[in-house]
Amino acid sequence: MYLQVLQVNVKPGQRADLLQLSKEYIEECVREEPGTLSFTFLLDEQDEDRYYAVEQYADSAAQQDHATGAVIQRWAPEILPLLAGPPVLLASGDRVDL
Repeated sequence: MYLQVLQVNVKPGQRADLLQLSKEYIEECVREEPGTLSFTFLLDEQDEDRYYAVEQYADSAAQQDHATGAVIQRWAPEILPLLAGPPVLLASGDRVDL
């Protein structure tokens, strides 16, 4: 399994709106993209205009397919205006189960 952790900064006061949109977006991603497994969000306690997304994919090729796929293209016009900037990739790599 391949994971990415992203920091998402939203325009002031828009975090709840973005998370609401993200719910439908994620459902479509998981339904339409075979290698997209799940998304988990962590709300930043110190900054109400920030959260972290943990994305899980079957492998790195599935993540690349997601990043250029039809679902993200359909949702970008609704999601991008709520962002304060592009998501920041904090970490990515293969999951290790010990």
